[in-house]
Amino acid sequence: FDLTNSFWQIPLEKSSRKFTSFLYENNVFSFTVVPFGLRSSTSALLRALNVIFPLESSAFCIRFVDEFLIFSKNIRDHLQHIEYVLSIFASNGLTVKLGKTQWFRDQVKFL
Repeated sequence: FDLTNSFWQIPLEKSSRKFTSFLYENNVFSFTVVPFGLRSSTSALLRALNVIFPLESSAFCIRFVDEFLIFSKNIRDHLQHIEYVLSIFASNGLTVKLGKTQWFRDQVKFL
């Protein structure tokens, strides 16, 4: 799975928003979500994902930034693992690019 616009799915704390402010046509704007491209954006995303994904999910799910690889010993377990990961996404308001997802493969090229 690949998160859709992953950085923009992570809200910024109100106290941090002032650090993302910029001026445009005499108006001051601040990001309310983690902006892409800041030095700290990736670490903010990873911290948020570490909070919502329990450690036991690492037994069947590998993460690299905003990409997730789910692996299982059999189809029954795989379906349960997929459902578990999707439920974490849904309960935290995260969306994924289902069009990029490769389903039920014996081998995948990951990164």
